[in-house]
Amino acid sequence: IVQTSAGLVIIDPGSTVQVGENVLTDVKNISDLPIVAVFNTHIHCEHWLANQAVKAAYPELTISGHPEMMA
Repeated sequence: IVQTSAGLVIIDPGSTVQVGENVLTDVKNISDLPIVAVFNTHIHCEHWLANQAVKAAYPELTISGHPEMMA
């Protein structure tokens, strides 16, 4: 998790929706800032399957990653 002037960025949120939900709970325990972006470092699914949970909680956030991952 990286804190920016706009809010928090999560890097590789995890491997499942449930892991993503747990990440969100943990983030709320350490910061009141919104999550504004997710960055996925590469296409292996254990790094990005939790995007769904983060996007559900923060629909306006930006998800970035390798073009093949985004496809």
